Amino acid sequence: MQRVAGPDAIFLSMEKPTWHQHTGGLIIYDRSEAPDFTFDSFSDLVRERLGFVPKFRCRIKEVPLGLDRPLWVEDRNFDVANHMHRIAAPSPGGPHEVGALVGDLMGHQLDRRMPLWEMWYIEGLADGHVGILAKTHHSLMDGASGQGLAEHMFDLEPNPPAPPPPAPVVPRDEIERMPNDFELVARGLVTNLASPFRLARYAVRTAQRGAAALPFLRGDDPAATPMGAPPTPWNTGLSPRRRLSFVSVPLEDLKLLRQHFDVKINDVILALCTSAFRSYLIDVDALPDKPLVCGVPISTRELDDAELGNKIANMFVALPTQLEDPVERLETIHRNTQNAKEMTKAVRARSIQAIAETAPPALINLAFRTMFSAQLDARMPMAANALVSNVPGPPVPLYSKGARVVAIYPFGPLMLGMGLNMTVMSYIDSVDFGLQVDPELVPDPWAISDRIPEALAELTKAAGIRRRRAPKKS
Repeated sequence: MQRVAGPDAIFLSMEKPTWHQHTGGLIIYDRSEAPDFTFDSFSDLVRERLGFVPKFRCRIKEVPLGLDRPLWVEDRNFDVANHMHRIAAPSPGGPHEVGALVGDLMGHQLDRRMPLWEMWYIEGLADGHVGILAKTHHSLMDGASGQGLAEHMFDLEPNPPAPPPPAPVVPRDEIERMPNDFELVARGLVTNLASPFRLARYAVRTAQRGAAALPFLRGDDPAATPMGAPPTPWNTGLSPRRRLSFVSVPLEDLKLLRQHFDVKINDVILALCTSAFRSYLIDVDALPDKPLVCGVPISTRELDDAELGNKIANMFVALPTQLEDPVERLETIHRNTQNAKEMTKAVRARSIQAIAETAPPALINLAFRTMFSAQLDARMPMAANALVSNVPGPPVPLYSKGARVVAIYPFGPLMLGMGLNMTVMSYIDSVDFGLQVDPELVPDPWAISDRIPEALAELTKAAGIRRRRAPKKS
């Protein structure tokens, strides 16, 4: 039993029926040489490996009156079967059918009465493939810690040796006693005695961070700032519905562009997204005359830190969708990301606790309720137009029960007033893009994701680079 960390508690506080806070990963398997890869065998695998990640057996326990952050407590009634589901994709099981199905599954919140994760075994995919949709609440892990979890859930060869046994599961009668509501209220009252002092310190540190950012907001090439995003069709209040699309491009092409222009891989990824956004906005006659503002989550954890939970910060990057030349867009993005990194580094040097570690949850929950009841998500200036997150993935093939992983498409949650999230992960020789949208705001997500390969072709042609053949996916 432990308190939910401050950054993780925020994801719990701000979740609403229209604002889900779970992430998703669509894993495509080729089971042509693994006939024993079935729903039952995969469920058995999850059951075997779950001992390595005991937090996946914990559920949320709220503190009465919101006096303190919630607790992670062992679920005495935990059963893997309650988290494993089976479904079939509509015929013919192509990307569009799978994207619509997975979007429907992602449009439902996780049940807080149980541990906050579930998996869907999806049959009927084209080429005889099978998909696994893994839904996990953002409070449980971020992208980097998700990679640590994958070390236990996947194998590096089709027939691996048996892994070392996990720690034994604590018998139900030996599970730590959960405090009763009276005890939780008493603890919360004691914790809240220091809230005024923490809030005062938070205000001072926030002002110091603002002062540290000022030098980067002046001059001829200022860094992007939140709340300065121009309007787009997808920046308004959200509905509960979700739709997904996905696409893959060769990693080698991105590396060649990185070398040719002396930029970072993430700059190339942002340039491809910028081109796709620009083309889509032109088609719907909604291209702003100023750059979009993109939130880019960055990991703050150490290289050997695979602890579950969130250790991330956000930097804001201007995406020059107003520029016609793809090379100029990439070079501008490179400058913008360098400025954003320097500003983020300077700001983060002034350490500050998360707001959830400073203010009582009741106050934070009240703020979110007020914001939603006043529909401020549709009225106030947007912090950013979209989120684009790049998570380095495994460079080697992965397997489960002998079935080879073909692709891993990640899907990040939509944020307040942002009906579009692009999450990117590399896997072996490809880069897999996962796009999640609110279909009330972006009716066809494929109209954006299908432009990613086109943007890559445009940029490589401008650079005079011969492209590699795109990796074959499902």
